[in-house]
Amino acid sequence: MKSMRLVIEGFVVLISILLAFYLEGWRHDQELDQEVTQELYSVKQELEKNKSQLEAEIFTLGRIITASNHLLNILKNDMDSDNSMVPDSMIWLSNTFSPTFDPSLGAIEALIVSGQLSRIKNSELRLGLAGLKDKFKDALEEELVARELTINHQFPLIKNHLDMSKIFPIGMEVFTRDKTGFTMQERTKNQSLPTFGKVSYPNNLALRNVIGLKNTWLSTGKEEFTRILSHLNDLILLVEKEISGKN
Repeated sequence: MKSMRLVIEGFVVLISILLAFYLEGWRHDQELDQEVTQELYSVKQELEKNKSQLEAEIFTLGRIITASNHLLNILKNDMDSDNSMVPDSMIWLSNTFSPTFDPSLGAIEALIVSGQLSRIKNSELRLGLAGLKDKFKDALEEELVARELTINHQFPLIKNHLDMSKIFPIGMEVFTRDKTGFTMQERTKNQSLPTFGKVSYPNNLALRNVIGLKNTWLSTGKEEFTRILSHLNDLILLVEKEISGKN
């Protein structure tokens, strides 16, 4: 009887120890899940911010592409002239405005660095968050090429033939800082640009070629950003689903 009692007592002690380990592990997992959930809330806010800014960026690129196409049409229809009269806002968009998109990825990078990304159950979400930076990088390259064409190829062709003082007032109004916290693209989305009339603009083959080439890069960038925007919408839904599953 005594030996049986000792066996039972030993069994109870063993069960108690195992149960304690289990509860400790369960509590630790719960704490980690809470940490991941908090990080996912930050990621969701970051994705939504990027979505808003990307929508404005796509609109802005579309505006520049449209203005450049109109400028090219004016120049092609007036090729017998060394100069053509062009609306100043069209010139500003086509010659001086070269936006680049700078996404906010701090919350996502923090999730990855902390090692918590592996605790996300949905593999599609894990891969989507991990690869988002590279997707933005690829799209940004098109904008950078377009900027290089504007500064190093387009501007030299117009600097001695265009009175830029008639264009600068548009930029001054557009780039004036405000206290809303929104980017310039967000603030000017769907708003008309200021205009002060038409300006004499040089017309030659080299300039038309540069404008057309730059438009090709901008159009490619716009298409890539549009695909990323769809990807962001998918990620936001997946994050919301992941948060719901942890609550």
